[in-house]
Order: sequence, then C-alpha cells, then structure tokens
Amino acid sequence: NIAIKNCTLTNIESGYSEVISVDGNCTNITITGVTVTSTSVKSNIGICICGNYNTCRVDSLDIPRHVTISNCNVSNCKSDYRDGFAYGIYVDGGKDVKIINNNVSNCEGGIEVGAEKSSSLQYETEDIKVLNNTIKNCNIGAQIGGWDGKAIVYNVLFDKNTLLNCGHNGGKAIEFSL
Repeated sequence: NIAIKNCTLTNIESGYSEVISVDGNCTNITITGVTVTSTSVKSNIGICICGNYNTCRVDSLDIPRHVTISNCNVSNCKSDYRDGFAYGIYVDGGKDVKIINNNVSNCEGGIEVGAEKSSSLQYETEDIKVLNNTIKNCNIGAQIGGWDGKAIVYNVLFDKNTLLNCGHNGGKAIEFSL
C-alpha cells in the first residue's frame, strides 16, 4: 500500500532510467496528482510500472499489481537512448493497472502498454485499463503490444482517450505490435 500524491518533479535528467518507477513485487499502488516535467534529452520515461526483471524469486509476484495512475501531468520525456522513444507513462509487466484522467504532452511516446521480458507467467502484462487520458504532441500517441514476439500483453481496454497532434516525425497516433 503505497501512495505518491500531489508531487511536482521538474527539470529531471533521469538519464536512461525513469523519473518514477514501480518495480517488481508490490501491490496496491496509487500515483495521483503528480506532475513530471523533463527538460532535456537526458530523460527517459516519466512514470513506469515494470515487472519480470528478476527482482523477486517468485515469478508470479515479480510484477506490480493493483496500480492506479490518475490525474497526473507528464511532459517533455525525450531520450537519446536506442530508438528514441521515451514514453510519458509506460507499463512493462504488470497486472490490474489503471491509467485514468492523465495528460501526457510533448513526449516521444504518450502511453505504452507493453511487455519486454517473457516469464513463466501466462501473460506478462495483463488487465490494463487506459481511460479518459489526453495525449498531445507526441510522436507516437499510444502503443500496445509485446516487444520481442514472445512476451504477451493481454486484456487491454483503451477507451475514451483523446489524441491531439500525435503521429508525427515518423510515429503513429496508435500502434499495435505483435
């Protein structure tokens, strides 16, 4: 039971890491009313929910569970790392994650629901709801899918989101990867 509420993080240079990262064996996490603003190309992901990275000896517990990210403002996430797509909000291994009523702007990617690492779990990322968010001025507005063709994303609801001026610089407004 962890709550991160009403915080402002500005001028962040997180390098190739995340500004806020919830990793591994944790449950009942609330991130609400948070503002994350990166101002250089030395940043990566604004808010990250991440699992399946061997932080826990029990695979079924090595993912964040029951997480809500709501009413947050994330902007200017940009990176010179690999493919150049730093996301405002990113889920990479998690179960029962709700991303609701957030504003993501001026990032290389808006919101991604993915899975980079396969595990012994049936689904590496499962039961994700992305609802009522506004994503604007991002190269990729939203991306959903497994990363390496082995990791699996399952049961994602992407509903009532607004994407404005996304899909430029070679990106797409919404991308599904298999």
